[in-house]
Amino acid sequence: MQNPKTSLMARVKGTGIYREESKIKSAAEDLTGIKIFRFSSSLCFFNVDFFKKSLYSKIGINPRNMTTETKETSSMTESEKGDNVTSSVPIHSIVIDCSMMAFIDIDGMQTLQTIAIECTKLGITVLFANASRRIQNTLKNSDVMNSMDQIRLDQMFVTLHDAVEYALTTGNEKNRTK
Repeated sequence: MQNPKTSLMARVKGTGIYREESKIKSAAEDLTGIKIFRFSSSLCFFNVDFFKKSLYSKIGINPRNMTTETKETSSMTESEKGDNVTSSVPIHSIVIDCSMMAFIDIDGMQTLQTIAIECTKLGITVLFANASRRIQNTLKNSDVMNSMDQIRLDQMFVTLHDAVEYALTTGNEKNRTK
């Protein structure tokens, strides 16, 4: 079985346009502390482990060890590594671009909840963007959103740009209070 494509996204300087970071390196705007992750598949029982492993590897964190570098990276193949980034800059926000997800099942919802919990423990806010109405309704009507308050409506944005602007604002507020 072939794994879905995963990528880090970046904003083209001076625009609200987002493209794969690896394809626009010189034109990418610095979004310090924000990582945008795109998963090009539905999120369901047979790929949730790959989703989680890819997300953490690409953004360069390992919540289990509370570090900014993942063990998984060393065991991944070159194609799985893709555009991994391990950064010494603290990450305050992760935006999950849901534009390529046609549906999400209960395993996918539970995985998103686990990721939100693990990232919250690290002081990282998880935001969701571009979710179809179907996915929004699935999340809204599930126990995942109603339990433990880890995935809330204020973490869901209609566009990627809205989510990034929110992350920039809240990230700057976090930095000012330190």
